[in-house]
Amino acid sequence: MNKRFNYYTEVKIWEADEKGFAKLSSIFNYLQQASIMHAHIIGAGLFYLMQQNLTWVLSSIKLEIVSFPLWEEKLTVETSCRGLNRIYYIRDFVIKNASGQTLVNATSEWLLLNTINRRPQRPELVPLDNFFTQDLMKIEKIEPKYKELPYSVSCKRHLVQWSDLDVNNHVNNARYVDWVVDCLRDNNIDTSKICSFQMHFINELKHDEIISLNFFKRDNLNCIGFLKENQIFQSKIILN
Repeated sequence: MNKRFNYYTEVKIWEADEKGFAKLSSIFNYLQQASIMHAHIIGAGLFYLMQQNLTWVLSSIKLEIVSFPLWEEKLTVETSCRGLNRIYYIRDFVIKNASGQTLVNATSEWLLLNTINRRPQRPELVPLDNFFTQDLMKIEKIEPKYKELPYSVSCKRHLVQWSDLDVNNHVNNARYVDWVVDCLRDNNIDTSKICSFQMHFINELKHDEIISLNFFKRDNLNCIGFLKENQIFQSKIILN
């Protein structure tokens, strides 16, 4: 039974930063691609779901980074579905290099979304119980969102372009990561020292909307995205 799936790739030149390391958003894309391919194999792929007006959306994710992959480094992205947390499917990941060294551990929560009314759906619509395994569980859980936010400093604003959108007709998760990294670097923070990165995706962002990114410190570094008064995402960053 296909409880685990391996996606093989390598860091392309356009996926690396100016120092030759894989961008954080590139790592998100590797995880996303592995998820899509595994879901297809176990009968829960996007083409199947879209025929039922359903899709997968990423709700939250946490990465622990041992080492950023290098340009042209060959990678194996291992993934599996651990189980359910309320209405969220939990998916784990491990990224290894050609020598078998673990570079990144990650866990994530996904929900089913109705593509017509944009509302979350019960996971029982796409039962995956037969594929649950804890083999790749390296991170037990994702820390909860902040319920109350402290004063934060405005970092930047971004007008959502068509190129920011994905097949779900909203901003792709990796684009948010790029914006957060830009915000950190604009504040003279060395993002190559990121060892833990967590994001909660709270609301969708569509074309021509303007997101404001705010920055604050509370134990760790944090970046919050707002559309007017509504939170779009929360991110938490830990440096070495």
